[in-house]
Amino acid sequence: MEVYGSKDIWLWGENGKDTFSVAMVKNLIREGMEDRREQLMQWETWIPMKVNLFVWRAEMERIRTKVALMRRRINVQDGMCSLCDSGDEDVMHLFTGCTFSFGVWLAMGKWCNIAPIMAFHFKDLLSIQDQVPGCKWAKKVIRGIVMVTCWALWKARNEKVFQGTNPKVVEVVAMVKSWSFLWLKGMSKFANIVWKIGLLIRCI
Repeated sequence: MEVYGSKDIWLWGENGKDTFSVAMVKNLIREGMEDRREQLMQWETWIPMKVNLFVWRAEMERIRTKVALMRRRINVQDGMCSLCDSGDEDVMHLFTGCTFSFGVWLAMGKWCNIAPIMAFHFKDLLSIQDQVPGCKWAKKVIRGIVMVTCWALWKARNEKVFQGTNPKVVEVVAMVKSWSFLWLKGMSKFANIVWKIGLLIRCI
């Protein structure tokens, strides 16, 4: 080893000739990240921020399902789905594989007058609006209702886990309908919509 009396300098890049900067380090870290996810979730303005955040986290599997808690070595009684008691409770099962959730999605498809909502992955739910004919506002409404439904299912799950309730499909469906109507009427340009026979009707 040789020691020189010159001032120390930073060497950066493949040949040690590039100028060092913090920005270059950040770019290098981003390029080397293995956990790259294609985000399908689109933020919806007529939905409360807490619901947008929840769906965003759910798509990344960052919500506290039983499987997620067990991965963090948090003690839970069992990993079975809280709503149907069948299958491990992860994001994919809770929202697409659970028989309770399936009943809710069927009801929501009928209410929205669209084809039955069939999903095999959480990301499938985030693209339901692409299968709906109509203008961009029709798609925005369907996308929002899907998000509200996910939120209602999670609320029902938490109430059963923490309060010991016994949720029913019809009750969750009713929550989705009422929240969707109130939020759409109060937080969008569709302030003139009315409720008629369980459907959202926009007054022209």
